Amino acid sequence: MFSRLNTIKQKIIAVSMVSTSSAILLATLAFAYEYINTLHDDLERRIEIETAALAQNISASLVFDDTDAAREILSSFSVDEAVLAATVRDTDKQVFVEYYASKLGEEGRALGEQGIAFISRKIVLDKEELGEVTVLITHEQLNRKIQRVFGLAALIFALAVVTAFIISSRLQRAISQPILSLSNLANLIAAHSNYSSRVDIHSRDEIGELAKAFNHMLEQIEHRDSHLEKQVRQRTAELEKLAEEFRHRAFHDALTGLPNRAQLNERFSSFTSHARRTKTSVGLLLLDLDNFKTINDTLGHDFGDELLKLIAHRVQAVIRGEDIVSRVGGDEFVIMVQDIDSDQDLNAIADNVLEVLRDDIVLLNQRIKSSVSIGGALYPKDGGDLLTLKRNADLAMYSAKEAGKNQYRLFNQNMTDSSTQRLIVQNDLQTAIERGELEIYYQPKINLRTGLANGSEALIRWHHPQEGFLNPNEFIPFAEENGLILPMDHFVIRSVCYQIALWKQKGNTSLPVAINLSGLHFQSEEILRVLRGALKDSGIASHLLEVELTEAFLIEDPDRALSILKKIRRLGIKVNLDDFGTGYSSLSYLRSLPIDIVKLDKSFIDRICHDPQDKAITQGIITLARDLKLGIVAEGVELQEQIDLLTAMGCETVQGYFYKPPCPAPEFESWLETFNQQVVIDR
Repeated sequence: MFSRLNTIKQKIIAVSMVSTSSAILLATLAFAYEYINTLHDDLERRIEIETAALAQNISASLVFDDTDAAREILSSFSVDEAVLAATVRDTDKQVFVEYYASKLGEEGRALGEQGIAFISRKIVLDKEELGEVTVLITHEQLNRKIQRVFGLAALIFALAVVTAFIISSRLQRAISQPILSLSNLANLIAAHSNYSSRVDIHSRDEIGELAKAFNHMLEQIEHRDSHLEKQVRQRTAELEKLAEEFRHRAFHDALTGLPNRAQLNERFSSFTSHARRTKTSVGLLLLDLDNFKTINDTLGHDFGDELLKLIAHRVQAVIRGEDIVSRVGGDEFVIMVQDIDSDQDLNAIADNVLEVLRDDIVLLNQRIKSSVSIGGALYPKDGGDLLTLKRNADLAMYSAKEAGKNQYRLFNQNMTDSSTQRLIVQNDLQTAIERGELEIYYQPKINLRTGLANGSEALIRWHHPQEGFLNPNEFIPFAEENGLILPMDHFVIRSVCYQIALWKQKGNTSLPVAINLSGLHFQSEEILRVLRGALKDSGIASHLLEVELTEAFLIEDPDRALSILKKIRRLGIKVNLDDFGTGYSSLSYLRSLPIDIVKLDKSFIDRICHDPQDKAITQGIITLARDLKLGIVAEGVELQEQIDLLTAMGCETVQGYFYKPPCPAPEFESWLETFNQQVVIDR
């Protein structure tokens, strides 16, 4: 029933009215019941008293059989409206005398005889029962009184209900009004999100506590809302800043800040559109740092990162504002220039880049010589899209590297054929050893003090069945990339040991031979097993074998590499540090590494006669090596004046085309015998 009521006001009034009405009704019914019972009892008690008195008075009439006296006595009941009739019977149950109220009349006597209630009383005189008096009574008077009682009760109940309704209506306001205020305020807040509103508190009861808690909740929400709004503004600002950073990162290289590949792709469209309008070309230059991997691995990635940033800064300094230089890979940069009218325009820009990167770089207390190889291509001549243009520039860049690095080449169609050849060479490396296509060449080392050959270096060559004779720089990089350098070096070790043993059997003077080892060998101890096996199988002395390596052998695990290197020396094999002075070596290596001989790189020797700085550095290295009791070998000697200067500096040994280019074993053997004999004759 209460669930159908829509408002708390209705529910409070309904509950109050039901409970109050029920209580009043029950009280009224209880009162009426008790009052009716009292009336009934009083009626019967009165009639019994009257009957008892009549029975005592009428006893004499029965004794004397005086019916008139008896009838007169019975007529005394006429004053009592409740008595309808009275009958006196003797002991034989015979009617002695009767009385009927006058209101019954003759017709009502039959009804009166039926009676409504009877009260009987024995008539006794001196303990002798003379008869019985029976009184017929009616409840008509009683019923009238009961009706009046019920009418009065109904009136009282109605007045009570009305009074209860008025009181409930007044009382419900004290309860419902604060709740309705809370409800209205909650709806207002929900509609307008205004948490500054408050509900008025008019009482200290539970509803007042609820209102107080509601206001406190609003304060908390308002405070939190304000705090959240502040946080949202702050987070929005942060997100906008991050979005801006993401937009920048999406189009810029994180390390150098240069435009990245995505921005290059986007700008390419505008460059080509401009070229079509102006009838000009778009030039693309691909730059790749020479020897960057070795620099990065030797001096560390932090040094490599700083070098890339410096290179980026120098390149940016020589390009025009309307052009773009971007970093598209590890050590690869792309320069895209517009308004190119001829090949010479692009060549001039490439020359400027080569020139600005040709100077020595001093970085993080290290002095290095940097250089780049550059490949160029032109839109639309060499490609109608960026992918094709970059691929052709990449081919031109590889052509520059093959030509000796630190150079620039512009793409031509022949380079595509060269790329195909490179792929063929790379695929055929796997089976070159098995097919016997690899051959060992030897280049002598000359002792400047005695003039005699005091050793040689073993260099590998490849006689490809289709491509012909291949120099190391045409296949060694691929062997390094795919791991084939490991079995290739194992082949060289076994071949050299066999050749030394063969020379010894022929009675020729035995000279030590140096073998170049890749840094990959120093990731495991497999090289130790190969060296021991080759020495044992060939039967040669370990001092006739030397190994040459660069600092790159420390790339993966320096501690493990040094441990393996020390074990190689304990076999009796000398260790040569190759390519010293290429721009990333440190003099500290001469003290820390377990080496026997230092080999000065050809780049120093080339400039030793006309560059005072290189001359001073060379002299310093030679002096330091001698103080540390290390051997010195100068590589790439091609001029007599270089030999004279190195001799004056105290250099011990030289190697280069001035004496003999690398050659096969039979030719080397013949040359060695003739050369040493001639030296002896000249003396």
